[in-house]
Amino acid sequence: MPIKAKWFKMILDRDKREEYREKDGVYSRRIQKAKEANEPFTHLELVNGYGKHRPWMIIELTHELFFTGVESWGAVRGEQYHVLVMGDIEETGNLELLK
Repeated sequence: MPIKAKWFKMILDRDKREEYREKDGVYSRRIQKAKEANEPFTHLELVNGYGKHRPWMIIELTHELFFTGVESWGAVRGEQYHVLVMGDIEETGNLELLK
């Protein structure tokens, strides 16, 4: 999942523990498809930017739910989101490219 540098850094620093995706967006459909196929959805790969060489991390997903998010973490007041609650960061790469 691509995310902006601001949120990537906050997650890396453990200041942000949730990632939000629109309830009816493309990532929500992917999550639903994985659930329907009975595939475990246990980790997220978060990337900053596009292309081959970009900062990335693999982070444990502790659970997901539909809820309103925290505004200082990018949620819009009153909007419902697919909330992905993150646990431990398990791997990182290309962090020197983070702007």
